[in-house]
Amino acid sequence: MVSVVDFRPWAQGAHPVPADLRQTTTMTRTLTIVGVVLLATPLPQPKIGSCPFGYRESGGYCTPVSNHTRPAVPRIKGKQCPSGWMQSGAYCLQMR
Repeated sequence: MVSVVDFRPWAQGAHPVPADLRQTTTMTRTLTIVGVVLLATPLPQPKIGSCPFGYRESGGYCTPVSNHTRPAVPRIKGKQCPSGWMQSGAYCLQMR
């Protein structure tokens, strides 16, 4: 009779993915989630001309009036706003 040996390490109770790779994957997922949350949070922007819709002037910055204000970034002169963003004065506002 021939004996069959299973060489798959996870068949003997080990995890198929090495621990350091699992940690790297977990860290990547965590940083991605944090990045998405930060991108969704409107931040004060340096004041360039008039403030965009949903922002007010405060000490040389345009600050969001609420947590529901759309994120804004300064628009590059002579360039259009990227896809998914609309122009508001000298800024690009994220469309939701």
